[in-house]
Amino acid sequence: MNTLAEILPSIDALNSFVRSKSYRSMYASMLKRVIYHYKREALIAATNEGIVEHRHIVCPLVKCHGCGGDGRWKSWYEDRTERCRRCAATGFVNLDFIESRLGGFVWHSPVRDAWDFARGWRQWPTNLGDWAPHQQGRDLTTDQVAEHLLTVEASSLPRPKPFHGDYDWDYSTYYPHEDYGIDIGEARPDACTVCGSVDGLGRLGLSTGRLHWNAVVCRPCSNGGSDRVRAALPAYLITPTIQRWIDTHPVRERNA
Repeated sequence: MNTLAEILPSIDALNSFVRSKSYRSMYASMLKRVIYHYKREALIAATNEGIVEHRHIVCPLVKCHGCGGDGRWKSWYEDRTERCRRCAATGFVNLDFIESRLGGFVWHSPVRDAWDFARGWRQWPTNLGDWAPHQQGRDLTTDQVAEHLLTVEASSLPRPKPFHGDYDWDYSTYYPHEDYGIDIGEARPDACTVCGSVDGLGRLGLSTGRLHWNAVVCRPCSNGGSDRVRAALPAYLITPTIQRWIDTHPVRERNA
């Protein structure tokens, strides 16, 4: 069982990874939710042990995501706009964060996500310093992502709990820990993954179990159905680290 001190470097790496180019280039269902869950649980544990310092900071005049900075909110399902309520039609908002310092690491969490660990956050906000939101994160390879996740999940931190969708037309149950997947990359581009042909190649995104990957297929194989391609998952994409992750993350059985 890994201790809190032993998993902090892995959580720090994953926390940065979700803002990186490598994360944005992959298919990562539920992965960000799982990573932020463990970050929050680590902060709760560190707060209970008294080994973390929190402070309230405010980032002023950040461009509003609700209207894109022009002060007009635009409906995505009908042709209309109205005064943006989020920024009071100014185009800018002030963002409140909790800055947490523990074990040599500095993490930032939106105030709305910090109720469980930042006790006394209502104090007057302090100087922002040299930090700003939306900074570029550090890239990780697929093996590194899997290794960090295995390290964190070998600790005593609680696993993510199932949750419900909050829309009338999508009120279903989601299982972050049981369903999250990792992207293991792309098959070699010089030949069809299924039959080895080098003619008329194209890419096809697939999921095999909880692994997401891109196959390279010729036209006849792509017309033969995705199940045939999915079964041709190349062995070279399954590294020893990925295999360890597979062994501890079975596919959840779903009700018919």
